[in-house]
Formats: sequence, structure tokens, C-alpha cells
Amino acid sequence: MRLVLLLMMIIIISKSFAAEDLIIDQVREAELKVANLESALEESIRILDSKNLYIKESEKLVEEKTSEVNHLQSVLLTMKNDSSWANEKLNRLEEEVRLLWDTARNNNFELHTLEAKAQDAEKRLKNTKSRVETMAAIVTEQWIQVQQLEQALVIAERGIEEVKRKVSKCYFLKFFKRQFGNLLDDGWKMLERNWSAVKQYHHKLQGFVKNEMQKWEYTAAYANKEVVFFVASALITFPTLSVGVFLLNNFC
Repeated sequence: MRLVLLLMMIIIISKSFAAEDLIIDQVREAELKVANLESALEESIRILDSKNLYIKESEKLVEEKTSEVNHLQSVLLTMKNDSSWANEKLNRLEEEVRLLWDTARNNNFELHTLEAKAQDAEKRLKNTKSRVETMAAIVTEQWIQVQQLEQALVIAERGIEEVKRKVSKCYFLKFFKRQFGNLLDDGWKMLERNWSAVKQYHHKLQGFVKNEMQKWEYTAAYANKEVVFFVASALITFPTLSVGVFLLNNFC
């Protein structure tokens, strides 16, 4: 019967290793997404800087054109007061003034358009930055959970190795195996038949653990499927392991 318990513990630990590999893959995928978002963030910043530079140059050009218009208007006013100035020259200057005003209006329109685009780019930049920070926080939290799971698995492995060592030295178990080997085989077959029931119980236990963790403010943030799976496995594995160690310490 103890050998059956040992086999059950080994199977459960193997399931825990599979869960750890799944978490590590998810962490790596999240890190890749963060790297892609950071690259997009850098590209958005570069585009925003170039647009800001263009806006400054456009503002400078508008100022220059406005100064030219004011100068031409002053010259035009002077020429109108001068009766000796030819009407043809006056008309040409008026046309130049009109063209300069049209250019200034177009530049103002482009300036407003660029400012609107710059504001939109800034909003997208803030959203991207927020997503990057959120992904970084998720990656950090999942990596901490992986480390905690690895530490727990190391402790469980040490316990199993200790049980194996004591089992190999336990004369009572050797005698029991020689005398009741058929019973152990029957027990193993019964364990295989009941394994589906054990998995169903483990699934229900995960639901119970998740509900209990969500009830408490300090544990609700950690009620994800990896942590719930580990806690449910620990509730099944550690008591059994403790009983096995107790029996070995007292009867071997």
C-alpha cells in the first residue's frame, strides 16, 4: 500500500512539472510580446519627433510669410500714395500679396492638421506605453510564481528521494512485497481504474481553492489557474507524503 502511495506521489509531481513548463512557455511568449510593443513604442516616438520638427519648421515659415505680407502691404500702401507709380506694377504687387495670403492660410491649415495628428500620436503613444507597463508587470508576476513553484517542487523532490531511500532500506516493506506481491499488483490495477476519479476530484478541489482565494482580498489577485493548480496538488500530495514519511520513520 505504501508503494502505491509512492507511485501516486510521483505521478502528481510529474503533473506539476508539466504545469511548470506551460507557465515558462507563457512567460516567454509574454516577453516576446513586450519586446514587440517596445519596438512599436520606439517607432511611434521617432515619428512623433519628426512631426514635431515639421510643425516647428511650418510655424517658422508662417512667421516669415506673415512678415513678408506685412512688408508688402506697407510697400503697397506707399505706392498707392505715390501718383507716379504705374498701375501695372501695383496690380502685380497686389497679386503677389494675394498669393502670399493664400500660402499663409494653407500653411496654417497644414499646421492645425499636423497638431491634431501629433495629439493623436501622443495618445496612441500613451496607450502603447501603458500596455508595455502592464505586460511587464504580468511577466514579473508570472516569473515570481514560476520561481515559487520551482522551490516547492524541489522540496517535494527531496521528500520523495528521502522516501525512496528509506523504502530501499526498509526490511518490513521488502518482506511485505515478497509475501503480498500479488496484492500490490491488484492495488496498482485498482489505482489505474480509479485514476479518472482522482483527476475529477482534483478538478473539483481546484474550483474550491479558487473560490476560497477569491473571497479574501490578499489572495484574490493570485487566484490564477497556475497557483490554484499548485495549491490543489499540494493539498493532495503533502499530506500523503507526510503520512508516508511518518510510517517510514516509525516502522522502518
